[in-house]
Amino acid sequence: MGLVEYGIAKEKSDIRVHVGFESEWVAIFETEKARKAIKEYDPYVAPTYVAGTKTAEGWLVKPEQIEGCKKFRAPDVAKRFGFDKAGKSTSKKGQCAVEVVRHIVESGKFPYDVVAFEETPQLEYQYKGIDGIMTTKSGKKLYVEIKADGRACQPNLYIQRSEKNVNKQY
Repeated sequence: MGLVEYGIAKEKSDIRVHVGFESEWVAIFETEKARKAIKEYDPYVAPTYVAGTKTAEGWLVKPEQIEGCKKFRAPDVAKRFGFDKAGKSTSKKGQCAVEVVRHIVESGKFPYDVVAFEETPQLEYQYKGIDGIMTTKSGKKLYVEIKADGRACQPNLYIQRSEKNVNKQY
């Protein structure tokens, strides 16, 4: 079974958040502007391996190449949100990243005038690349994709383009 197209090319999100649990950086940007940066800069495609098997590929995109990307330090994010206990489970790391986003919204520091966040664990949303729905001050709904991106912003974001999800974890 080979890799299948998955990730930013297929997802229906408006906003992406990459939580760097190793780098202690968070990047927030509009999905469409990241797609535009990928087309414009044609970044390097890096493979990801698990136990010697290629499981994914993603573009290595510098946050500065994405128009309007907001990045900031997130000290102690691994310990404060449980990444240090998640082990190798991508599902557990993803849930930790969701909690980081929830914290940013609840502390009033999420850009785009976001005032509320609702997680969407249902598979119908997950298949579309939507981890949550955000509400702005004006009442507008924004779909958000949240990624646990270990070394985010140091110096690149890993923006997935394909994967082999043998365990069907979302």
